[in-house]
Amino acid sequence: ILGGLGDSALVKYILPLLNDKSKYVRSQVIRALEALGDKSIIKELLPVISDDANPRIILGYALTILKLGGPSIIKEHSVARKILPCLQDVDKDTQADTLTILGRLGDNSVSKEILPLLKDSNEKVKWSAAWALTQLNDIRALPVWLEVIDSQQSFYLFSSQGGYSVYPLAQIAQQGLEKLTGKIMPGSRTNKEEMVRQWKGWWAKEGKAWYDEEVKKIKD
Repeated sequence: ILGGLGDSALVKYILPLLNDKSKYVRSQVIRALEALGDKSIIKELLPVISDDANPRIILGYALTILKLGGPSIIKEHSVARKILPCLQDVDKDTQADTLTILGRLGDNSVSKEILPLLKDSNEKVKWSAAWALTQLNDIRALPVWLEVIDSQQSFYLFSSQGGYSVYPLAQIAQQGLEKLTGKIMPGSRTNKEEMVRQWKGWWAKEGKAWYDEEVKKIKD
């Protein structure tokens, strides 16, 4: 409610609740601070982003800082690195959501930590790792998209609002391939079978060799 009032003078009353014992209260504090839109609170959030024991609260901090401060603040204060421990959480959904947020934060210095998760046994984690690397323009996500280009499954993308958006996995794969290669296959937007045929044909004919050369150029 306080966040909805839009009065930044309320910040001083809300900030102390970041230390509340209740996870629910802390999560609501983040939402309220974000709703107030006062960029001055960024300096209050940066020191505590890694202190919370709950990974969901940590991810909430990161999204709020991103919305209020933008990519420059994220990189300047290494916010992406501060949420990397959330990748070690035992909950696979938390791991996947952390990967999505890492992709949104746009700091490619964390690519090295994301890369091993392309081989995770959990499909949601694997696809989220590929999505994150794609947002970071890391071409090493490309083989994963080729694997699922003809998939019938759905991809659950953790949104910046805290919920999920659901997309056909094949659509996400196509977008990933186009972003990483800069190519759009003729007719691929209207005919799924043709899209799959063309991408797989490209990979077999020239794509794999091109990919191998591009990977050699990467210096982690």
